[in-house]
Amino acid sequence: NYVMREVKWILFFHVIFLISCTKDKAEQYISTPTFHDIQVLSNEFSPDTLNINLGDTVKWTNNSGFHNINASLALYPNNPEGFENSISQNWTFTHTFTIIGTYEYRCEPHFTMGMQGAIVVQ
Repeated sequence: NYVMREVKWILFFHVIFLISCTKDKAEQYISTPTFHDIQVLSNEFSPDTLNINLGDTVKWTNNSGFHNINASLALYPNNPEGFENSISQNWTFTHTFTIIGTYEYRCEPHFTMGMQGAIVVQ
């Protein structure tokens, strides 16, 4: 009886330990998504590089000028996935990042002036 009771306690503590480890790991990977803002300025994105977590959403806001966001796989085949919008003025564009990796993007009309950016998803 004594040995069986000790084995039960040892198993109980092992199970509690495993549950607590699993909970900590789950909390690392399941977090509340965050929203990030990027301003589309005359010839630049601000910020031009952004580090975010998986599941976060980025919103680009263009308040003047004719710009776009082009992260298409045709231009950036190493991006984990592509996204883009049309060239116009006074717009917002959002994208939720569901794949880890680095996403390069640019503004087509102003790319030769250095208007490009990157999102790094961890």
